[in-house]
Amino acid sequence: MNCHQILSGACNAGDRCYAVGSVEGISFTAYAAGCNIVILASNFERVQIIPGAVHNYIRISCLDCSTDTGKIAAAYENQVCIFEPTPLIHSTCSHQLEYRWVQTGSLTTESNISSLSWNLEGTRLLTGGELLQLWHQNITPFQEEHMMKINRLRTQEGVVTGHEENTSNILQDCEFCHFKEVHVKCV
Repeated sequence: MNCHQILSGACNAGDRCYAVGSVEGISFTAYAAGCNIVILASNFERVQIIPGAVHNYIRISCLDCSTDTGKIAAAYENQVCIFEPTPLIHSTCSHQLEYRWVQTGSLTTESNISSLSWNLEGTRLLTGGELLQLWHQNITPFQEEHMMKINRLRTQEGVVTGHEENTSNILQDCEFCHFKEVHVKCV
């Protein structure tokens, strides 16, 4: 067993290195300890440590948790990694947080990230550094197929004229796609 699996470590300095989230009504706390993410149940029992070795041991500058879906976003310099909870099949946990967080996506920004914030539903992520950027979650294939059927029906009914293209196709190449960028200059 490795040391990082036993000793979780202290929280990184700053008020953006810890967050409280919830998955299916069960609260949890996540914090950055160096390059690792430590997830604690509501009674502060350790649930999981996500090691930073796969991210080249880069110190986490900030993280945030979704209060609805339980997603965790962590910033490693200019890269943000998204972790989502997956239910455990066989678990004898006393804390009732029977989930394991796995990385489901990542995004890269133009500058280092110093602040992150999820929207309530966990579908949009605001990143802040030299630039403020809003990222939107990709539409699932089922939703795309549904939208294409609706557009086809509207076209057949003559409701849509000249607007047959499906705008959801713009977002199909990545898990989180860049949505809006605002340039901010610090004074």
